[in-house]
Amino acid sequence: MASEVVPDVLSGLVAVGTLALASATVYLGKGAARAAIDAVSPRVVVTWLQAEDEARSKPAGAGADAGAIRPGTPWPMGQHGRTLVGMLAVGQLRNESAVTALVRFESGPSSEAAPVTFRDPNPLGGPPASLALTRQGEWYVLSPGGTADFSILWWQPASTWAEAWRRHEQDPEPHPPVTTAQLIVRGASGDAEDRCELTFGGYIVTPHPREDGWVIAIVDPHDRGMRGYVGPRFAAIGLMRRSYRQAAWLQWARSRRLPGRPVLRGPRRRRALPRG
Repeated sequence: MASEVVPDVLSGLVAVGTLALASATVYLGKGAARAAIDAVSPRVVVTWLQAEDEARSKPAGAGADAGAIRPGTPWPMGQHGRTLVGMLAVGQLRNESAVTALVRFESGPSSEAAPVTFRDPNPLGGPPASLALTRQGEWYVLSPGGTADFSILWWQPASTWAEAWRRHEQDPEPHPPVTTAQLIVRGASGDAEDRCELTFGGYIVTPHPREDGWVIAIVDPHDRGMRGYVGPRFAAIGLMRRSYRQAAWLQWARSRRLPGRPVLRGPRRRRALPRG
């Protein structure tokens, strides 16, 4: 009985070993393909990000800039509670590779990214100026070694900002209100895509220091808890995470196939057995 079982066990071990070898081969193939893709993909970093101290007012017309609201300005919620008040975050990108990068931003419905710009030190012999980056559809083109400036505005009704402060007074432990946007980077081929989360926030309005009502908060860098003041704004740059197009490694492997070797194919789906 035992002598009859041994060949079956050995066959099973051989089959398992074959599957393990195939899995290792696929793993190494993907690793080599990704290394090849990395070599021709751009590498963009966010060098800094900060949320501005001044609140912003919604521009009156299309193309107009969001104007700054002077800190300490009284803000009657009965009249202007529904008025949108914004928080502005600014930052800078740098393309650290020798490959042209395509970049864009994704944000929530209450946020918007302004056009990405670069600093021209001497445009046509004139003074330094900020100029918009070239675009390809929804993507901005960032040249090798280039830097670019970006900004993101987060809009909320003044009453929503006031409610955030009320929650803070009831329980000071929770973090201030924040929003998150995503920076997306890719190369010309699109075989790899990088994503980085950019988070910022804080309090915009606070109770009036001497009377009933609200004011646009003054940022206190030391956060001493004085009435009419708020602590510093929050800003954080997340890790840049890379994903790969599913078929990219297979195309790379096929391009490396030697004559006479079998063609690599994608995994086949198993068909469900008919039910009796």
